Amino acid sequence: MFIFFIVSVFYGLLIEQKKIFPYYYLIRVSDELREIAKSNDAVLNTYRLFTKSKNKENNSKNNNDKSQNINKITYFEISNKLNETTLLPIKISGYQYQNITPGGGAIEYHDDKILISDKFGNFIRILTKDGSPIRLNYPPLPSNIKEFHQFSDYGSHPHFGVKDLLIQENEESLSLYVSHHSFYKKLNQVAFLVSKIEIEKDTFDNISEWNNIFTSEFLPNAETFGGLGSGGRLIKDDNNIILSLGDYNHDSMLITSSERAIAQNSDNEFGSIISINPISKEYNFVSIGHRNPQGLVKTQKGKIYSTEHGPRGGDELNLIEKNKNFGWPIVSMGMDYEHYSLGNEDIQGKHQGFTKPIFSWLPSIGVSNLIEIKNFNSRWNGDLLVSSLKAMSLFRLRIENNRVVYSEPIFIGDRIRDIISLDNNIVLWTDSSQVLFLSADKKILLGNRFNGIRAYKSSLKKCLSCHHVEAKSNTTNSAPTLRGIIGKNFGSDKGYEYYSNGINNMKEYVWNIDNFTEYLKNPQSIIPGTSKGVSPVTDPDEIKILIEELTHLY
Repeated sequence: MFIFFIVSVFYGLLIEQKKIFPYYYLIRVSDELREIAKSNDAVLNTYRLFTKSKNKENNSKNNNDKSQNINKITYFEISNKLNETTLLPIKISGYQYQNITPGGGAIEYHDDKILISDKFGNFIRILTKDGSPIRLNYPPLPSNIKEFHQFSDYGSHPHFGVKDLLIQENEESLSLYVSHHSFYKKLNQVAFLVSKIEIEKDTFDNISEWNNIFTSEFLPNAETFGGLGSGGRLIKDDNNIILSLGDYNHDSMLITSSERAIAQNSDNEFGSIISINPISKEYNFVSIGHRNPQGLVKTQKGKIYSTEHGPRGGDELNLIEKNKNFGWPIVSMGMDYEHYSLGNEDIQGKHQGFTKPIFSWLPSIGVSNLIEIKNFNSRWNGDLLVSSLKAMSLFRLRIENNRVVYSEPIFIGDRIRDIISLDNNIVLWTDSSQVLFLSADKKILLGNRFNGIRAYKSSLKKCLSCHHVEAKSNTTNSAPTLRGIIGKNFGSDKGYEYYSNGINNMKEYVWNIDNFTEYLKNPQSIIPGTSKGVSPVTDPDEIKILIEELTHLY
């Protein structure tokens, strides 16, 4: 019986593949049986169609309600926060949105409206006065994203999609430029595009279809999609559009590629910054040798700066000039992910032989975009403000004579995907679908006292010149929080990373009134090797007042 079964299966496969007898006879019999079934089941089929129609009609309202609930964007206002930077008290307000895909996308603005695109090319208009969102029914962006996820050799990938938005005002309308990937199903290839659509000034509704103004070469073959290194930032430069393109990790570090130094190959646009004429659709190279330039800005003085992801270390701020080569992947301030080396430098980490960055972050902060601060406050105006993903912070850079005088970190607490300057506000788009508004708190500034210090007595104020009393610390704090310190273990502020070895060796000990009092009198007597040399509060009466205040900070 088993042998008969195997032979039957084998002969059946042979009939289907070779079309031998009785293949065509069985096809004809099957067609005749189908016609008989159709005639005999005519009444039954009519009944089925009728009940299907009724069910569809009965369920239509519920389905529409479900669809509307899925597509409806809900949002709520975020509680205001205060971030006291060195020069300004910064008030942070904003909105949390739901049913907007988190992670990726970009923002742009015109007048009192903000335009958001998630990474899939869904567009939302937001009013700045109250944060209210409205979905915009644009034609599908020519990215072919569904086909990419379904048919691409890469499979579904989170970094395929929209990278930036740019709005240019015309006399009667707005031109919206979108940088994004596009998948070509027949060729099974991916290219990078800049697409343009005309939209209304008041509503952002579209008044045209999408028009392509730039298409890159196809990505070289690789084992995985390097969309993490896409670049894709857009800025206006007179009548042209400047576009940054990454090397898509074609550097043999993160993925294996058919071409390693793609950023040094002028036969393609990857790893480059180019200038596009949106009318003629022609473009020219501005600079090459870039890894992943995610930020671009043109200052009021006409200088173009770019922020660029380095490898392990070496995130860069570059001054972009015509025909410059920034050296990737031959040189970098950072290193390979697996080795203490990169490229062919004689001395590693010197960035020799190519145009050097004017500033570099080690360790990497995960740079995203940057702006020039304008119409915000005279203390900040003219500085660059760099947003980051990994560090979840802003970095305010003071530049003089093409040199970064200082970089001030400003902790935000969320991955910052994009940043724009709007009236007297700085607006952030985060990977958790938040729109945050930053403004200078004029009331606190007018009072000319740090808000975090003025509410406390002089004994605690002395400590707050370094420490703080927020609920937890972050990477930008110079010392750990004092909130709730009595009763906590030594060195237990999880947000603070720079405890001395002396404290790290005594984490099993708990702060109490007695040992804290002795610590204030002589820090080394309680924690040998602590970084605190002399306490600012040594008077016994002041110490009592200080401890009394600290015991109420929970």
